Parts: sequence; C-alpha cells; structure tokens
Amino acid sequence: MNPDEIADRKVEVMKRAAGRWKANAPEVSQTALLLAQGGPQAATNPERTASFIAREALKRTMRFHGVGNERMIGPTLDLDDVPPNEIAKKAGRPIARIVELLETNRVGEGFATGFLVAPGLLVTNWHVFAQPGEAIGCGAQFGFERNAVGLLDSGVVFELDPHSFFLSDAALDIAIVGVRTAAAFGSGPLADWGTVRLIPSQGKIPIMAFGGNWKPTSQEKLGS
Repeated sequence: MNPDEIADRKVEVMKRAAGRWKANAPEVSQTALLLAQGGPQAATNPERTASFIAREALKRTMRFHGVGNERMIGPTLDLDDVPPNEIAKKAGRPIARIVELLETNRVGEGFATGFLVAPGLLVTNWHVFAQPGEAIGCGAQFGFERNAVGLLDSGVVFELDPHSFFLSDAALDIAIVGVRTAAAFGSGPLADWGTVRLIPSQGKIPIMAFGGNWKPTSQEKLGS
C-alpha cells in the first residue's frame, strides 16, 4: 500500500471526470433547457422515466411492510457517530474500513473504505487497488465504530485475498477483491457481516445530464 500512489490515482480519476463533464457541456445545457420547458420527464427518455416511476411505486409499497427506509441527506455533511436506529446499524454492517496489516501483528491505519457485495467479495475503488499485489498485506475492518455509550469498538478484521479473486477497472474506478472468511483479528465468520445487494436496473434517478435521446453505454450500464 503506497499512499502517494493512491492519491495520484485519485487525482487522475477526478481529472478524467472533469474532462467528461467538459465534453458533455453542450448536452448539459440542452438538458437544462428541457427541464425548464417541460420538467424532469422532458429531460430524459420515456423508458428511463417509466423505470423510475415503477421503482418508486415499488418502494412505496414495500414501506408498508416496514422495509425500505432511506435517509434524506441535507445541505451539509453532518455525520453521526452512532446509527440512529437498528435498521441503520444493520445497513452499515457490510461496510468496511480498509487497513494495513503490520508485520508486528497489529492493525495499521485505515486508508480507504469498501463493502461486501457477495460472500468473500469486497468492492472498493481502482485508485485504491489498481493491481492485485497492492491488496496483499491489507485487511477489511468491520464494526469499527462508536457504541451506544460512546466508546470505540475495534470490530473484526479479515485479510484481503487477491489470489482468490481480483478485478479492477480504471474507467469505472472500481476494484473487487477477495476476502478471507476467517478473522485475522477478532472473532466470528465473515458471513455475519452481510452484503450490500447491487441493483442492476436503469432508471434509479429521474434526471440525467443528457438529452432525451440518451442511451446508456456498456460502461454506464456496468456502473449503474
């Protein structure tokens, strides 16, 4: 793990994003005009609008069964040390702090985050791990948070295992790396921490910064 390399790759990702934004400036302006003239449904294609409406209707139905709670994020990034309820606490369990595993049999500093998407598979960024070797000697620390009385729990650490699985993509800024199922520090199996289910469908937001004839590319489908 080289902090300077991680920082340089992060800047590279940001520069590429800025370049895409600049290249799409004419389409962004056209979308703003469509929004002003006809509202959100005029600013995207009918298929995406229909998908969004259907998904929102399903979410409203599921809320009657006590699931589907979401947090509305306000104008500031005010973060709480303690989850507001048990549903929020459970939702955060698959999220890990990525740390160094030091030769002195200690857990080092955290330098990134990731989350489990399947048993033994953790998603993070390409700028964190561009090559399999960079994940060697690192771990995923779950449950590193303050408890109800304000004390910091150290949680459980599982060693990353890029030999079992590793995939990275610079264009999508994504890396998927294997995780050993037995704890390196702490106790309990990896399965206890759950997973975050990825949703592959389009139409999760009503407005895109593109005109009404926009069609997703293969990379945009993968990154949805």
